[in-house]
Amino acid sequence: MNAPSLTPIFHEDGWNLRRDTVTIALLRDLLMREGAISDHVADPVFLPGLRSFGGGCHFRARRRDGGGEVAVKLGAYANEREWITAVQVWDPGLMPVPMAMGAHLGPYRLGWLVSEWLPFGPLGPVWGGEEFRLLIDAAVRFHAIADTNASGHRQGAVAALPIAELTQDKVAAWLDHPQPPLPIPELRRNLPADWLWLHEHVPASVCHGDLHLANALARAAPPAGPAVLIDVQPIRQPWILEAAYLQIFQTDPVRPGSHDLIPAMAAARARRGLSVGDDLRQASTISLAWMAMRAWSGPGSDRGDGHWRASLARHLG
Repeated sequence: MNAPSLTPIFHEDGWNLRRDTVTIALLRDLLMREGAISDHVADPVFLPGLRSFGGGCHFRARRRDGGGEVAVKLGAYANEREWITAVQVWDPGLMPVPMAMGAHLGPYRLGWLVSEWLPFGPLGPVWGGEEFRLLIDAAVRFHAIADTNASGHRQGAVAALPIAELTQDKVAAWLDHPQPPLPIPELRRNLPADWLWLHEHVPASVCHGDLHLANALARAAPPAGPAVLIDVQPIRQPWILEAAYLQIFQTDPVRPGSHDLIPAMAAARARRGLSVGDDLRQASTISLAWMAMRAWSGPGSDRGDGHWRASLARHLG
């Protein structure tokens, strides 16, 4: 007799969790049947407002030991689970404190993470422009500890931690999107030369990998910090690409604090004694164009939004 088929919990892409009422009820039941979770928490409540472009979903739950509340993330990737554990040793406070984690939920291959509940955030306008400084400071703290402790190029590195590597082929895939915001034949043609130039002029770091305001929370009320990073996807790349990625999401020209994020990250790196490189003006032009195409080709991009198209196009012209 064939084994019964599992109820689908993912969309057709195979990684993005469904968020309909039936699926969420199933997931809630499964997490409470998972002893490693239910031993710690009770009364999980689904948080539909915390939309994850990484495909996951989030619950808020009560700690059984009376210690307050916790966050439960379903769809936590292996690299996120491993890094949040390591960061507690290297820089306590930079990421939420984990309580439990696993790679399977019932019969499903679905990573999960139970961690400290952070009461404030994601970072946003209520920080009055300080949100960008706080996020950049946290990102540079991550660069510093990751380069020191987890880089394969450093003596005594923790080589087992998963770190992606940005490749020229990956950038080419962004630039080859069939419908870019505007034609970019020269940008695509110059990719091999630009790739070599950028790596010669800007040092690489192990970066957060998905740095934007929605991926940072806080323990203190606005406008206080520091920022607490979540949803890390560590990748080794020229550091300037991290700042460029953050910059291209800033579509409001009058938003306080949202300008000149690349120079701001360069200054933050210099304050921590991290190398910055040279000719950041040319490096910024290349990086902003590449990151605009990364954002445009991503699964969360609303390519029918004319304002979004125009905002990204200004980095490509």
